[in-house]
Amino acid sequence: MFSSIQAGAHHVKGEHTFIALGDMPCIPSWVYSALWQERGEFTLIPRCLQGKGHPILTTANLINQVKNAGSGYSLKSLIQLSDHRFLELSEPAIHWDVDTPEDYSRITQPEKIPVHL
Repeated sequence: MFSSIQAGAHHVKGEHTFIALGDMPCIPSWVYSALWQERGEFTLIPRCLQGKGHPILTTANLINQVKNAGSGYSLKSLIQLSDHRFLELSEPAIHWDVDTPEDYSRITQPEKIPVHL
């Protein structure tokens, strides 16, 4: 997955960018807005119930590190080495990814969506 992020990093032109996973379709737009409003010269990671989630909002500085990182690095390791902060949110969807037919069934039937994953 890191090689995909590196490939995309070469197309980033702004001072801040979101890194979002394609298998997380339930994240509401207000999560992006909340992260954007709190942006700074650090990577911002949403957290709900003490668990980290997605998307993350990061800086041009980290994107440059991603572009130049060798094979021994991952996005997680680069974030840990850089200035990063957490934004507490009351949105469990920042943890919901859709990898299986059961996951898809869960997100398409609201009564089956757990409050806490």
